[in-house]
Amino acid sequence: SWPGTKVKLKVTPPAGFNQSNSSVYLAVEGEDNMLAQFDMFHSSTNTFEEHTGLVPVGLDCHIIFVGEQSGNYVYHIISTSISSTGTYTVPSSGLTTTTSYGQVETAILALP
Repeated sequence: SWPGTKVKLKVTPPAGFNQSNSSVYLAVEGEDNMLAQFDMFHSSTNTFEEHTGLVPVGLDCHIIFVGEQSGNYVYHIISTSISSTGTYTVPSSGLTTTTSYGQVETAILALP
């Protein structure tokens, strides 16, 4: 229901991650209790997408990557204003590793 130009988001996970060991979510800044899961993975492009979601360019949001690696949780949060390309890459170097899902949840709950 937001006005303006809209774009379909595409998120490339770090190397070694796909729909079998990770997920991507979108949280809109200021929208409490709203977390949308990207429900499609395209192996040909190695990207997560949301099947119906067009997001307004300039919208302040958080792209949340969560995965599993060697029995641990890994996550990365990209806080951004949506660009006109709508394409984002989760850097391997930016992953936070934890054994506690609670730590992942705390990071998400702390978002503005």
